[in-house]
Amino acid sequence: LRDRLTALLAGGALVVLPPGTDETVLWDLSDYFCAYPELAVSGGQGSVIDWHWAESLYDGDGRKNRRDTCEGLRFQDGMGDRFRADGRANAVFTVPWWRCGRWCRLRFKVGDKPLTLTRLALAETRYPLGEGARFACSDETLEPIWRICRRTLENCTHETLMDCPFYEQAMYPGDGRVELQMLAALSPDRRVAQTAISIFDWSRRNDGFVPMVAPLNGGKDSATYTLCWIMMFGDYAKNGTDASWLKAHLPGMRAALEGFVPYEDARGLVSGLPGWNYVDALGWENGVPAGGRLGERPGCVINLQYLQALQAAAEAERVVGETAFAALHEERAARLRQAIRSAYLDAGRGLLAETEAHTNFTAHAQCLGILTDVLPVAFHAKAVEALSDFKRAGFPAMGAYFRYYLFETFFACGRADLFLQSLGDWRAMVAAGLSTTTESGRLSGRSDCHARSASPLYFMQTGLAGVQPSSPLYGSVRIAPQPGGLSWIEAVTPTPKGEVAVRLRFSDGKASGTVTLPSGLPGEFVWRGKSVPLQAGLNRIGE
Repeated sequence: LRDRLTALLAGGALVVLPPGTDETVLWDLSDYFCAYPELAVSGGQGSVIDWHWAESLYDGDGRKNRRDTCEGLRFQDGMGDRFRADGRANAVFTVPWWRCGRWCRLRFKVGDKPLTLTRLALAETRYPLGEGARFACSDETLEPIWRICRRTLENCTHETLMDCPFYEQAMYPGDGRVELQMLAALSPDRRVAQTAISIFDWSRRNDGFVPMVAPLNGGKDSATYTLCWIMMFGDYAKNGTDASWLKAHLPGMRAALEGFVPYEDARGLVSGLPGWNYVDALGWENGVPAGGRLGERPGCVINLQYLQALQAAAEAERVVGETAFAALHEERAARLRQAIRSAYLDAGRGLLAETEAHTNFTAHAQCLGILTDVLPVAFHAKAVEALSDFKRAGFPAMGAYFRYYLFETFFACGRADLFLQSLGDWRAMVAAGLSTTTESGRLSGRSDCHARSASPLYFMQTGLAGVQPSSPLYGSVRIAPQPGGLSWIEAVTPTPKGEVAVRLRFSDGKASGTVTLPSGLPGEFVWRGKSVPLQAGLNRIGE
Protein backbone atom coordinates (compact mmCIF):
# COMPACT_ATOMS: atom_id res chain seq x y z
CA LEU A 1 0.00 0.00 0.00
CA ARG A 2 2.83 2.36 0.82
CA ASP A 3 4.31 2.12 -2.67
CA ARG A 4 0.93 2.50 -4.35
CA LEU A 5 0.12 5.61 -2.29
CA THR A 6 3.52 7.05 -3.16
CA ALA A 7 2.74 6.50 -6.83
CA LEU A 8 -0.69 8.13 -6.40
CA LEU A 9 0.95 11.20 -4.90
CA ALA A 10 3.20 11.42 -7.94
CA GLY A 11 0.21 11.32 -10.29
CA GLY A 12 0.27 7.57 -10.86
CA ALA A 13 -2.41 4.91 -11.00
CA LEU A 14 -5.47 4.96 -8.78
CA VAL A 15 -5.34 2.79 -5.66
CA VAL A 16 -8.07 0.16 -5.23
CA LEU A 17 -8.47 -1.27 -1.73
CA PRO A 18 -10.43 -4.55 -1.52
CA PRO A 19 -13.24 -5.15 0.98
CA GLY A 20 -12.03 -5.84 4.51
CA THR A 21 -8.79 -3.92 4.13
CA ASP A 22 -7.50 -2.50 7.40
CA GLU A 23 -4.08 -0.93 6.87
CA THR A 24 -2.15 1.95 8.38
CA VAL A 25 0.65 3.89 6.71
CA LEU A 26 2.98 6.58 8.00
CA TRP A 27 3.64 9.49 5.65
CA ASP A 28 6.85 11.48 6.04
CA LEU A 29 6.16 14.92 4.55
CA SER A 30 9.94 15.63 4.58
CA ASP A 31 9.25 19.15 5.85
CA TYR A 32 6.88 20.99 8.20
CA PHE A 33 3.58 21.94 6.54
CA CYS A 34 0.44 23.86 7.36
CA ALA A 35 -2.05 22.48 4.85
CA TYR A 36 -5.58 21.44 4.06
CA PRO A 37 -5.73 17.66 3.54
CA GLU A 38 -7.38 16.62 0.30
CA LEU A 39 -8.74 13.12 -0.32
CA ALA A 40 -10.96 11.88 -3.14
CA VAL A 41 -12.47 8.39 -3.26
CA SER A 42 -15.01 6.38 -5.25
CA GLY A 43 -17.25 3.63 -3.96
CA GLY A 44 -16.41 1.88 -0.71
CA GLN A 45 -19.67 2.61 1.05
CA GLY A 46 -19.15 2.33 4.82
CA SER A 47 -15.36 2.70 4.59
CA VAL A 48 -13.53 4.95 7.07
CA ILE A 49 -10.31 6.86 6.51
CA ASP A 50 -8.57 8.34 9.57
CA TRP A 51 -5.98 11.04 8.80
CA HIS A 52 -3.92 12.27 11.75
CA TRP A 53 -1.00 14.71 12.01
CA ALA A 54 2.01 14.98 14.31
CA GLU A 55 5.02 17.24 14.57
CA SER A 56 7.38 14.46 15.61
CA LEU A 57 7.60 10.80 16.58
CA TYR A 58 8.51 9.45 20.03
CA ASP A 59 10.63 6.67 21.47
CA GLY A 60 9.42 4.14 24.02
CA ASP A 61 10.02 6.56 26.89
CA GLY A 62 7.88 9.27 25.30
CA ARG A 63 10.83 11.39 24.23
CA LYS A 64 11.45 13.10 20.92
CA ASN A 65 14.46 11.96 18.95
CA ARG A 66 15.44 12.58 15.36
CA ARG A 67 12.65 14.25 13.41
CA ASP A 68 13.54 12.78 10.00
CA THR A 69 13.25 9.06 10.71
CA CYS A 70 10.65 6.61 11.99
CA GLU A 71 12.98 3.75 12.88
CA GLY A 72 12.19 2.55 16.40
CA LEU A 73 9.77 5.44 16.97
CA ARG A 74 6.01 5.69 17.29
CA PHE A 75 3.24 8.06 16.34
CA GLN A 76 1.87 9.46 19.60
CA ASP A 77 0.05 12.77 19.67
CA GLY A 78 -1.76 14.31 16.77
CA MET A 79 -4.78 16.22 15.55
CA GLY A 80 -6.87 14.39 13.02
CA ASP A 81 -10.01 13.84 10.99
CA ARG A 82 -12.24 10.91 10.08
CA PHE A 83 -13.71 10.68 6.59
CA ARG A 84 -16.59 8.28 5.84
CA ALA A 85 -17.22 7.06 2.31
CA ASP A 86 -20.90 6.83 1.29
CA GLY A 87 -20.37 5.00 -1.99
CA ARG A 88 -20.48 7.99 -4.35
CA ALA A 89 -18.14 8.30 -7.28
CA ASN A 90 -15.30 10.80 -6.79
CA ALA A 91 -16.35 11.98 -3.32
CA VAL A 92 -13.98 14.78 -2.25
CA PHE A 93 -13.01 15.26 1.40
CA THR A 94 -11.22 18.16 3.05
CA VAL A 95 -11.58 20.18 6.28
CA PRO A 96 -12.74 23.73 7.10
CA TRP A 97 -9.43 24.63 8.79
CA TRP A 98 -5.85 23.62 8.03
CA ARG A 99 -3.83 21.01 9.86
CA CYS A 100 -0.07 21.00 10.43
CA GLY A 101 2.97 18.89 11.21
CA ARG A 102 5.77 16.81 9.74
CA TRP A 103 4.19 13.32 9.87
CA CYS A 104 0.79 11.96 8.82
CA ARG A 105 -0.74 8.64 9.81
CA LEU A 106 -3.40 7.28 7.46
CA ARG A 107 -5.61 4.35 8.37
CA PHE A 108 -7.86 2.81 5.71
CA LYS A 109 -10.64 0.59 7.03
CA VAL A 110 -12.68 -0.65 4.07
CA GLY A 111 -16.22 -2.01 4.39
CA ASP A 112 -18.01 -4.54 2.19
CA LYS A 113 -17.37 -2.67 -1.05
CA PRO A 114 -13.97 -1.91 -2.65
CA LEU A 115 -12.69 1.62 -2.08
CA THR A 116 -10.84 3.47 -4.86
CA LEU A 117 -8.49 6.29 -3.90
CA THR A 118 -8.38 8.84 -6.72
CA ARG A 119 -6.56 11.72 -5.03
CA LEU A 120 -4.30 12.22 -2.03
CA ALA A 121 -2.81 15.69 -1.67
CA LEU A 122 -2.07 18.73 0.51
CA ALA A 123 -3.07 22.32 -0.21
CA GLU A 124 -0.38 24.28 1.61
CA THR A 125 -1.24 27.52 3.40
CA ARG A 126 1.21 29.98 4.97
CA TYR A 127 2.53 33.50 4.62
CA PRO A 128 4.04 33.96 1.13
CA LEU A 129 7.52 35.16 2.02
CA GLY A 130 8.68 34.56 -1.54
CA GLU A 131 12.24 33.87 -2.58
CA GLY A 132 13.64 37.41 -2.36
CA ALA A 133 15.57 37.17 0.90
CA ARG A 134 18.80 35.20 0.84
CA PHE A 135 21.82 34.68 3.05
CA ALA A 136 25.07 32.78 2.55
CA CYS A 137 28.49 33.00 4.15
CA SER A 138 31.78 31.21 4.66
CA ASP A 139 30.38 29.19 7.60
CA GLU A 140 28.38 26.40 5.97
CA THR A 141 26.55 25.63 9.23
CA LEU A 142 24.64 28.93 9.10
CA GLU A 143 22.71 28.29 5.88
CA PRO A 144 20.65 25.39 7.29
CA ILE A 145 19.96 27.44 10.44
CA TRP A 146 18.73 30.31 8.25
CA ARG A 147 16.58 27.83 6.31
CA ILE A 148 14.83 26.22 9.31
CA CYS A 149 14.27 29.64 10.90
CA ARG A 150 12.70 30.92 7.69
CA ARG A 151 10.47 27.86 7.40
CA THR A 152 9.34 28.37 10.99
CA LEU A 153 8.43 32.00 10.34
CA GLU A 154 6.44 31.02 7.23
CA ASN A 155 4.41 28.43 9.12
CA CYS A 156 3.77 30.73 12.09
CA THR A 157 2.38 33.56 9.94
CA HIS A 158 -1.16 33.35 8.54
CA GLU A 159 -4.06 35.78 8.83
CA THR A 160 -2.37 36.61 12.13
CA LEU A 161 0.90 35.56 13.73
CA MET A 162 0.59 32.14 15.33
CA ASP A 163 3.03 30.97 17.92
CA CYS A 164 2.63 28.03 17.35
CA PRO A 165 0.50 26.45 14.58
CA PHE A 166 0.12 22.99 16.14
CA TYR A 167 -0.83 23.71 19.77
CA GLU A 168 -1.84 27.34 20.18
CA GLN A 169 -2.65 29.19 16.94
CA ALA A 170 -2.60 32.41 18.95
CA MET A 171 -0.71 35.69 18.74
CA TYR A 172 1.29 37.11 21.65
CA PRO A 173 2.69 40.67 21.82
CA GLY A 174 6.07 39.53 23.16
CA ASP A 175 6.59 36.73 20.68
CA GLY A 176 4.91 38.78 17.97
CA ARG A 177 7.27 41.69 18.33
CA VAL A 178 10.25 39.43 17.67
CA GLU A 179 8.49 37.79 14.72
CA LEU A 180 7.56 41.13 13.14
CA GLN A 181 11.20 42.14 13.28
CA MET A 182 12.08 38.99 11.36
CA LEU A 183 9.35 39.63 8.79
CA ALA A 184 10.64 43.17 8.30
CA ALA A 185 14.08 41.76 7.46
CA LEU A 186 12.70 39.25 4.94
CA SER A 187 9.70 40.91 3.31
CA PRO A 188 8.70 44.38 2.08
CA ASP A 189 5.10 43.76 3.18
CA ARG A 190 4.12 45.60 6.38
CA ARG A 191 0.47 44.52 6.48
CA VAL A 192 1.15 41.77 9.03
CA ALA A 193 2.62 44.35 11.41
CA GLN A 194 -0.37 46.62 10.93
CA THR A 195 -2.76 43.74 11.57
CA ALA A 196 -0.97 42.65 14.74
CA ILE A 197 -0.85 46.15 16.20
CA SER A 198 -4.50 46.75 15.29
CA ILE A 199 -5.84 43.51 16.78
CA PHE A 200 -4.31 44.26 20.16
CA ASP A 201 -5.47 47.86 19.93
CA TRP A 202 -9.04 46.66 19.38
CA SER A 203 -8.63 44.32 22.38
CA ARG A 204 -7.49 46.98 24.86
CA ARG A 205 -9.20 47.07 28.24
CA ASN A 206 -10.50 50.24 29.84
CA ASP A 207 -7.28 50.56 31.88
CA GLY A 208 -5.21 50.61 28.68
CA PHE A 209 -3.64 47.17 28.95
CA VAL A 210 -3.86 44.75 26.03
CA PRO A 211 -4.47 41.01 26.49
CA MET A 212 -1.54 38.64 26.64
CA VAL A 213 -2.87 36.71 23.66
CA ALA A 214 -5.29 37.24 20.79
CA PRO A 215 -7.57 35.94 19.53
CA LEU A 216 -8.78 34.51 22.81
CA ASN A 217 -12.22 33.72 24.21
CA GLY A 218 -11.70 34.97 27.73
CA GLY A 219 -9.16 37.04 29.61
CA LYS A 220 -5.43 36.49 29.99
CA ASP A 221 -3.43 39.53 31.01
CA SER A 222 0.25 40.43 31.03
CA ALA A 223 1.58 43.90 31.76
CA THR A 224 4.98 42.99 30.31
CA TYR A 225 3.41 41.91 27.03
CA THR A 226 1.52 45.20 26.91
CA LEU A 227 4.96 46.82 27.03
CA CYS A 228 6.06 44.63 24.13
CA TRP A 229 3.01 45.78 22.16
CA ILE A 230 4.05 49.40 22.74
CA MET A 231 7.53 48.53 21.45
CA MET A 232 5.95 47.44 18.16
CA PHE A 233 5.12 51.10 17.48
CA GLY A 234 8.79 52.05 17.72
CA ASP A 235 9.69 49.19 15.39
CA TYR A 236 7.07 50.30 12.87
CA ALA A 237 8.43 53.84 13.02
CA LYS A 238 11.72 52.42 11.67
CA ASN A 239 10.54 49.63 9.38
CA GLY A 240 7.04 50.73 8.40
CA THR A 241 5.81 52.65 5.40
CA ASP A 242 2.64 54.55 6.33
CA ALA A 243 2.98 57.55 8.62
CA SER A 244 -0.77 58.27 8.49
CA TRP A 245 -1.60 54.76 9.64
CA LEU A 246 0.92 55.02 12.47
CA LYS A 247 -0.42 58.37 13.63
CA ALA A 248 -3.99 57.10 13.65
CA HIS A 249 -3.05 54.29 16.04
CA LEU A 250 -1.00 56.30 18.54
CA PRO A 251 -3.97 57.11 20.83
CA GLY A 252 -4.16 53.43 21.77
CA MET A 253 -0.45 53.34 22.51
CA ARG A 254 -0.75 56.42 24.71
CA ALA A 255 -3.65 54.86 26.62
CA ALA A 256 -1.57 51.77 27.27
CA LEU A 257 1.32 53.82 28.63
CA GLU A 258 -1.02 55.78 30.87
CA GLY A 259 -2.21 52.48 32.30
CA PHE A 260 1.19 52.08 33.99
CA VAL A 261 1.12 55.43 35.79
CA PRO A 262 -0.95 54.18 38.79
CA TYR A 263 1.72 51.52 39.42
CA GLU A 264 4.63 53.98 39.61
CA ASP A 265 6.23 54.98 42.90
CA ALA A 266 7.66 58.43 43.59
CA ARG A 267 10.80 57.55 41.65
CA GLY A 268 8.93 56.32 38.61
CA LEU A 269 9.63 52.60 39.20
CA VAL A 270 6.64 50.30 38.67
CA SER A 271 5.40 47.55 40.97
CA GLY A 272 2.23 45.55 41.58
CA LEU A 273 1.55 45.15 37.86
CA PRO A 274 -1.53 43.07 36.97
CA GLY A 275 -1.57 39.71 35.21
CA TRP A 276 1.24 37.33 34.35
CA ASN A 277 4.43 39.40 34.23
CA TYR A 278 6.08 37.12 31.69
CA VAL A 279 9.81 37.59 31.09
CA ASP A 280 11.15 34.22 29.98
CA ALA A 281 10.16 30.56 29.93
CA LEU A 282 13.36 29.39 31.64
CA GLY A 283 14.33 30.40 35.16
CA TRP A 284 11.51 32.90 35.71
CA GLU A 285 8.08 32.76 37.33
CA ASN A 286 5.66 35.67 36.99
CA GLY A 287 8.40 38.25 36.58
CA VAL A 288 10.67 36.85 39.29
CA PRO A 289 13.93 35.08 38.34
CA ALA A 290 15.31 31.95 39.97
CA GLY A 291 16.40 32.77 43.49
CA GLY A 292 13.76 35.43 43.99
CA ARG A 293 10.48 35.29 45.89
CA LEU A 294 7.03 35.51 44.36
CA GLY A 295 5.24 38.60 45.59
CA GLU A 296 8.36 40.77 45.48
CA ARG A 297 7.99 44.06 43.66
CA PRO A 298 8.84 43.83 39.93
CA GLY A 299 12.57 44.26 39.72
CA CYS A 300 15.09 45.59 37.27
CA VAL A 301 14.10 43.72 34.11
CA ILE A 302 10.45 44.71 34.13
CA ASN A 303 11.36 48.33 34.77
CA LEU A 304 13.84 48.13 31.90
CA GLN A 305 11.04 46.87 29.68
CA TYR A 306 8.95 49.82 30.80
CA LEU A 307 11.84 52.08 29.78
CA GLN A 308 12.07 50.35 26.40
CA ALA A 309 8.37 51.02 25.85
CA LEU A 310 8.73 54.72 26.71
CA GLN A 311 11.67 55.05 24.34
CA ALA A 312 9.77 53.29 21.54
CA ALA A 313 6.71 55.49 22.12
CA ALA A 314 8.81 58.65 21.94
CA GLU A 315 10.31 57.54 18.63
CA ALA A 316 6.90 56.75 17.15
CA GLU A 317 5.50 60.12 18.21
CA ARG A 318 8.44 62.08 16.81
CA VAL A 319 8.27 60.30 13.45
CA VAL A 320 4.72 61.58 12.83
CA GLY A 321 5.39 65.09 14.16
CA GLU A 322 3.80 64.69 17.60
CA THR A 323 6.69 66.47 19.32
CA ALA A 324 4.81 67.37 22.51
CA PHE A 325 3.90 63.74 23.20
CA ALA A 326 7.44 62.66 22.27
CA ALA A 327 8.90 65.12 24.78
CA LEU A 328 6.53 63.82 27.47
CA HIS A 329 7.59 60.19 26.90
CA GLU A 330 11.26 61.21 26.81
CA GLU A 331 10.94 63.08 30.11
CA ARG A 332 9.39 60.04 31.77
CA ALA A 333 12.07 57.81 30.22
CA ALA A 334 14.91 60.01 31.51
CA ARG A 335 13.50 59.93 35.05
CA LEU A 336 13.00 56.17 34.91
CA ARG A 337 16.50 55.58 33.54
CA GLN A 338 18.04 57.40 36.47
CA ALA A 339 15.78 55.61 38.96
CA ILE A 340 16.80 52.20 37.61
CA ARG A 341 20.48 53.11 37.82
CA SER A 342 20.12 54.33 41.38
CA ALA A 343 18.15 51.29 42.52
CA TYR A 344 19.80 48.42 40.68
CA LEU A 345 23.34 49.29 39.52
CA ASP A 346 25.98 47.42 41.49
CA ALA A 347 29.11 49.45 40.76
CA GLY A 348 31.31 46.89 42.47
CA ARG A 349 30.35 44.13 40.05
CA GLY A 350 29.71 46.47 37.16
CA LEU A 351 26.32 44.82 36.59
CA LEU A 352 22.65 45.53 37.13
CA ALA A 353 21.05 43.56 39.96
CA GLU A 354 17.50 42.31 39.74
CA THR A 355 16.61 43.50 43.26
CA GLU A 356 17.29 46.72 45.11
CA ALA A 357 19.17 44.66 47.73
CA HIS A 358 21.53 43.58 44.92
CA THR A 359 20.94 39.92 45.79
CA ASN A 360 20.19 38.53 42.33
CA PHE A 361 21.74 39.05 38.91
CA THR A 362 20.42 37.98 35.51
CA ALA A 363 21.65 38.06 31.94
CA HIS A 364 18.29 39.59 31.03
CA ALA A 365 19.02 42.75 33.05
CA GLN A 366 22.45 43.21 31.47
CA CYS A 367 21.02 42.90 27.97
CA LEU A 368 18.24 45.42 28.47
CA GLY A 369 20.53 47.66 30.51
CA ILE A 370 22.88 47.99 27.54
CA LEU A 371 20.09 48.38 24.98
CA THR A 372 18.38 51.17 26.97
CA ASP A 373 21.61 52.99 27.94
CA VAL A 374 20.98 52.36 31.63
CA LEU A 375 24.20 50.42 32.13
CA PRO A 376 27.06 52.94 31.77
CA VAL A 377 29.32 52.36 28.76
CA ALA A 378 32.28 51.87 31.11
CA PHE A 379 30.60 48.66 32.35
CA HIS A 380 29.63 47.25 28.95
CA ALA A 381 32.76 45.13 28.48
CA LYS A 382 32.31 43.50 31.91
CA ALA A 383 28.63 42.82 31.21
CA VAL A 384 29.35 41.30 27.79
CA GLU A 385 32.03 39.09 29.35
CA ALA A 386 29.42 37.84 31.82
CA LEU A 387 26.92 37.30 29.00
CA SER A 388 29.44 35.13 27.16
CA ASP A 389 29.33 32.54 29.98
CA PHE A 390 26.09 32.39 31.97
CA LYS A 391 27.29 29.60 34.25
CA ARG A 392 30.47 31.36 35.28
CA ALA A 393 28.54 34.59 35.86
CA GLY A 394 25.92 32.79 37.96
CA PHE A 395 23.04 33.85 35.70
CA PRO A 396 19.88 31.71 35.36
CA ALA A 397 19.20 30.15 31.97
CA MET A 398 17.74 32.10 29.09
CA GLY A 399 15.03 30.76 26.78
CA ALA A 400 14.97 31.03 23.01
CA TYR A 401 12.47 33.91 23.10
CA PHE A 402 14.67 36.23 25.14
CA ARG A 403 17.80 35.35 23.21
CA TYR A 404 16.58 37.83 20.62
CA TYR A 405 17.61 40.52 23.13
CA LEU A 406 20.85 38.71 23.92
CA PHE A 407 21.79 38.67 20.23
CA GLU A 408 20.74 42.31 19.85
CA THR A 409 23.10 43.14 22.73
CA PHE A 410 26.02 41.30 21.15
CA PHE A 411 25.65 43.25 17.91
CA ALA A 412 25.10 46.55 19.75
CA CYS A 413 28.48 45.95 21.40
CA GLY A 414 30.20 44.87 18.19
CA ARG A 415 30.53 41.23 19.27
CA ALA A 416 29.21 39.25 16.33
CA ASP A 417 31.68 36.54 17.31
CA LEU A 418 29.61 35.84 20.44
CA PHE A 419 26.45 35.58 18.35
CA LEU A 420 28.12 32.93 16.18
CA GLN A 421 29.29 31.08 19.28
CA SER A 422 25.75 31.10 20.74
CA LEU A 423 24.07 29.09 17.98
CA GLY A 424 24.77 25.63 19.42
CA ASP A 425 21.10 24.87 20.06
CA TRP A 426 20.19 25.73 16.47
CA ARG A 427 23.03 23.61 15.09
CA ALA A 428 21.68 20.77 17.25
CA MET A 429 18.20 21.24 15.77
CA VAL A 430 19.61 20.98 12.27
CA ALA A 431 21.60 17.87 13.22
CA ALA A 432 18.45 16.25 14.66
CA GLY A 433 16.62 16.57 11.35
CA LEU A 434 14.29 19.40 12.36
CA SER A 435 12.95 21.53 9.53
CA THR A 436 11.63 24.19 11.95
CA THR A 437 12.76 25.58 15.31
CA THR A 438 11.42 24.34 18.63
CA GLU A 439 9.54 26.29 21.28
CA SER A 440 12.34 26.20 23.84
CA GLY A 441 15.23 26.28 21.41
CA ARG A 442 16.16 22.81 22.64
CA LEU A 443 15.42 19.38 21.19
CA SER A 444 12.98 18.48 23.95
CA GLY A 445 9.84 20.36 24.81
CA ARG A 446 6.38 20.71 23.40
CA SER A 447 6.22 22.52 20.06
CA ASP A 448 8.48 21.82 17.07
CA CYS A 449 7.50 25.00 15.23
CA HIS A 450 7.71 28.21 17.25
CA ALA A 451 8.72 31.41 15.50
CA ARG A 452 9.88 33.17 18.65
CA SER A 453 12.92 30.87 18.53
CA ALA A 454 13.80 31.74 14.92
CA SER A 455 15.54 35.06 15.67
CA PRO A 456 19.00 34.02 14.34
CA LEU A 457 17.40 34.64 10.95
CA TYR A 458 16.95 38.32 11.78
CA PHE A 459 20.49 38.84 12.97
CA MET A 460 22.06 37.17 9.97
CA GLN A 461 20.35 39.78 7.78
CA THR A 462 20.64 42.84 10.02
CA GLY A 463 23.74 42.00 12.06
CA LEU A 464 26.17 39.86 10.08
CA ALA A 465 25.18 41.41 6.74
CA GLY A 466 24.34 44.64 8.56
CA VAL A 467 21.33 45.80 6.53
CA GLN A 468 19.04 48.06 8.58
CA PRO A 469 16.93 51.21 8.08
CA SER A 470 18.79 54.33 9.17
CA SER A 471 15.95 56.88 9.06
CA PRO A 472 12.23 56.69 9.88
CA LEU A 473 9.81 54.65 7.76
CA TYR A 474 12.72 53.03 5.91
CA GLY A 475 13.71 56.36 4.39
CA SER A 476 17.35 55.28 4.04
CA VAL A 477 19.47 52.22 4.68
CA ARG A 478 22.68 51.59 6.56
CA ILE A 479 24.96 48.72 5.63
CA ALA A 480 27.21 48.07 8.63
CA PRO A 481 28.34 44.43 8.46
CA GLN A 482 29.74 42.63 11.48
CA PRO A 483 31.26 39.44 10.07
CA GLY A 484 32.51 38.15 13.43
CA GLY A 485 35.33 36.21 11.78
CA LEU A 486 33.49 35.17 8.60
CA SER A 487 35.56 35.60 5.45
CA TRP A 488 32.63 36.40 3.14
CA ILE A 489 28.91 37.23 3.27
CA GLU A 490 26.32 37.42 0.51
CA ALA A 491 22.79 38.53 1.34
CA VAL A 492 19.66 39.97 -0.22
CA THR A 493 17.21 41.95 1.93
CA PRO A 494 13.82 42.94 0.45
CA THR A 495 12.83 46.43 1.63
CA PRO A 496 9.67 48.47 0.96
CA LYS A 497 11.63 50.28 -1.77
CA GLY A 498 13.29 47.28 -3.41
CA GLU A 499 16.02 44.75 -2.78
CA VAL A 500 19.33 45.55 -1.09
CA ALA A 501 22.08 43.11 -2.10
CA VAL A 502 25.50 42.77 -0.48
CA ARG A 503 28.46 40.68 -1.68
CA LEU A 504 31.34 41.29 0.68
CA ARG A 505 34.75 39.79 1.47
CA PHE A 506 36.68 40.41 4.69
CA SER A 507 40.45 40.08 5.06
CA ASP A 508 43.18 41.78 7.10
CA GLY A 509 40.66 44.12 8.68
CA LYS A 510 39.35 45.32 5.33
CA ALA A 511 36.00 44.90 3.58
CA SER A 512 35.63 44.66 -0.20
CA GLY A 513 32.90 43.75 -2.65
CA THR A 514 29.66 45.30 -3.81
CA VAL A 515 26.44 46.76 -2.40
CA THR A 516 23.45 47.22 -4.69
CA LEU A 517 20.63 49.60 -3.72
CA PRO A 518 17.23 50.12 -5.36
CA SER A 519 16.23 53.47 -6.80
CA GLY A 520 14.87 55.91 -4.23
CA LEU A 521 16.64 54.40 -1.23
CA PRO A 522 19.72 56.38 -0.20
CA GLY A 523 22.24 54.65 1.99
CA GLU A 524 25.66 54.48 3.59
CA PHE A 525 28.26 51.78 4.09
CA VAL A 526 29.89 51.75 7.51
CA TRP A 527 33.08 49.84 8.28
CA ARG A 528 35.23 50.34 11.36
CA GLY A 529 33.76 53.73 12.13
CA LYS A 530 34.10 55.14 8.63
CA SER A 531 31.03 55.93 6.52
CA VAL A 532 30.83 55.95 2.73
CA PRO A 533 27.70 57.23 0.93
CA LEU A 534 25.96 54.79 -1.41
CA GLN A 535 24.05 55.52 -4.59
CA ALA A 536 21.23 53.66 -6.32
CA GLY A 537 22.52 50.70 -8.30
CA LEU A 538 25.88 48.96 -7.93
CA ASN A 539 28.39 50.36 -5.44
CA ARG A 540 31.91 48.98 -5.21
CA ILE A 541 33.37 48.71 -1.72
CA GLY A 542 37.08 48.84 -0.91
CA GLU A 543 38.23 50.34 -4.21
